[in-house]
Amino acid sequence: MRLVVAGLLVVTALGCQSHEHNGMFMHQIDMDSSSIKAPKKDRCESYKSAATTYSQCEQFKTEAVEYLRKLSTSDTVCLEEGFGEEPGPNCKARGTIVDGDERGYLIRLNDPTSDSKWKDYQDKRVYFENGALVDIYLRERGYE
Repeated sequence: MRLVVAGLLVVTALGCQSHEHNGMFMHQIDMDSSSIKAPKKDRCESYKSAATTYSQCEQFKTEAVEYLRKLSTSDTVCLEEGFGEEPGPNCKARGTIVDGDERGYLIRLNDPTSDSKWKDYQDKRVYFENGALVDIYLRERGYE
């Protein structure tokens, strides 16, 4: 009996290990979803030679991480022209959090404007790694 239980635990552990995401969508990632990966290079690194600018960039990065930690399913976010703030009239692409895990969020894009870089993602689900969302936050605050 112990052998059967141990075998089941091993199979269960291996099954859980094979899934890329840990949120509700871990069992079946939506086939129409895209994935936006975190950039390989940290945006703040290019400002290391300017201590004050680098420090401000790192502070914004901390703010972005805090913002992400507070997000939950059904929250509405602005993905362009206001990421990290309540979506306002200048927001070019709104999204609704569908699901999330410790690595990122699955976001359904709603009504991107015709001049938005997200216009082709209308009503699509996109998985954003946390690093990609932090990068959007920094870019919108002038760190190119």
